[in-house]
Amino acid sequence: LKLGVDKIIPFEEVDDQSGKPILKSRWAGAFDTAGGNVLNTLIKGCSKLGSVATCGNVAGTKLDLTVFPFILNGVNLLGINSADALMDMRLKIWENLGGKWKPAQLNSVVQKVSLEDMSAVISQMLAGKHTGRTILQHRI
Repeated sequence: LKLGVDKIIPFEEVDDQSGKPILKSRWAGAFDTAGGNVLNTLIKGCSKLGSVATCGNVAGTKLDLTVFPFILNGVNLLGINSADALMDMRLKIWENLGGKWKPAQLNSVVQKVSLEDMSAVISQMLAGKHTGRTILQHRI
């Protein structure tokens, strides 16, 4: 909530198992980094003329849904392929991410941990209770 979101949606709410071809509209747009059924759910729950951008596939590569969200709600699916972005575009994006697009509160969601403390952080991640960004401080 520190970065300006109104609500954190639990994973279970974006992993619809109902099999319905379309869901009640819940968001105007979404950014997916997981893929799989999470992406299916985001598309099926997107409101009219909304957009879903996707760049990940850790939860799966299969897109198992009907065309209903696209033809009944006009949902847009936007794929992000940063691996092939031209260098001048990458430099501009990195400049903006480090400057005018950088959230003022970004440092408040970052924690630095030692190798000894990493086990506890991994346990939090596996339990779905980890938030923010963790940086492993490693000394050579």
